[in-house]
Amino acid sequence: TNRPSLMRYFTLALISILCPFLSFGQDFYVPLDQIDGTHATIELGGGSFQSFGCGEIDPTYWLNGTGEQFTVTFNEPQTNPYIRVWGMNDDDWASVQVNGVDFSMNDETGSYNEKIVCAGQPSPGPNGVWFEDGFIKGFNDNSAGNYSYQDVTVIADNVTSIRIYHEQGAGWGVDGIGNNGPTSDGIEIIDQKGFSVYPNPFQGEFYVSPELNGQAFSLVLIDILGKVVFQKSYLGEERVFISVPEIPSGVYLLQLRSGNVLETKRIVKR
Repeated sequence: TNRPSLMRYFTLALISILCPFLSFGQDFYVPLDQIDGTHATIELGGGSFQSFGCGEIDPTYWLNGTGEQFTVTFNEPQTNPYIRVWGMNDDDWASVQVNGVDFSMNDETGSYNEKIVCAGQPSPGPNGVWFEDGFIKGFNDNSAGNYSYQDVTVIADNVTSIRIYHEQGAGWGVDGIGNNGPTSDGIEIIDQKGFSVYPNPFQGEFYVSPELNGQAFSLVLIDILGKVVFQKSYLGEERVFISVPEIPSGVYLLQLRSGNVLETKRIVKR
């Protein structure tokens, strides 16, 4: 009788570990001007749909007056939904409410992907938005301009509604809302003894702090198919920096190995 391969055992074991923490719901993206109730309903307040030079996502819902806002109410509770924003400069601030409660945006409660520059338009530098003092803010100086867009994710479970307020600035746009489905929907991060990871989810870089009292250890990062995508040994550092910007978004297992110690943590790449 042929025995199953070691890789098959590993893959089955990995799937059995990950499956309880994944929701295989369908991913979606809906522009604000096309929301028809299939995924959500929308309430608009004070802004207007405008086309200001980004053909890929025009028209966007333009917010340029203090207190202008929109509220999206999802048909079903979401985990880690996102909004697509464009044109925010450093004078533009936005605040967020989740389920009717103020929600402070920072590197633990939110994330954003790389910006995409609108065709034929200026947007110097690598950054589009960032988080400061709980707000979503534009990064570029207003004189430089920012004709780019990117997805800003709210890292939270059971999200039934998101409300975005324009706090100040000359104006910026919102194209739509979405969820990345299996790569972000329903993921539950569970802390385990042995080491900690920050931030988690991460975008391309993270820190690992082992709890091994200076013992040597190694770290192995494994994708959902069992492929090792990162591996390195250390001499007992209290904190190490890992940079893996090239790996795809998704769920990974991070293993810490030290002597007879084997600890595993689920981490998420945005």
